[in-house]
Amino acid sequence: MVPKKKKTTKSKWMTQEILNQMDERRKVKRDSQKYNHLHRTIQHKCRREKERGQKPEIHKNMEGPKILQSEIRSAVKKMKKNKAPCPDEIVIEMIDALKDFGIQRLTTITNIIYDTGEITDILLKSIFIALPKKTGTTECELHRTISLMSHIMKIILKGLMQRARRCMKPEISTEQFGFVEDSGT
Repeated sequence: MVPKKKKTTKSKWMTQEILNQMDERRKVKRDSQKYNHLHRTIQHKCRREKERGQKPEIHKNMEGPKILQSEIRSAVKKMKKNKAPCPDEIVIEMIDALKDFGIQRLTTITNIIYDTGEITDILLKSIFIALPKKTGTTECELHRTISLMSHIMKIILKGLMQRARRCMKPEISTEQFGFVEDSGT
């Protein structure tokens, strides 16, 4: 007799509980009432797990130099002004008005996030808005989606991207032109 291979999940969101209920549903296939009840339960749990999603796994044992105030200052300067506020109601102009105090606080927040790997839910929230491409449209295909993301999160990401670019620049060959600053055909 060949032993059965243990079921593993194909999707990251699928839990062992859902897999167990699927096995149970397979066993009661002949009893339509039990089967239908289990089927509805499984579908409900699958939808809930998909909607909840999983936060990406962040390895907290990463070593690296602290984020500098000059990196955050540079990121703030590169941000566009007069943009719509996000769920946290903070705009670039507010951070700009705080001058060195704001840069110092942002650097502290960025280093805490960089060291712990944990980002607060407020910074992760985005508002998605569907804008019609043509006036009076009701179909989804005729809409463009924009998202309003926290300005603080954008600054943090810009600072990290600048750092990553500095590390990657020596690795990119001189023949590479596409999507590289200060190079072109």
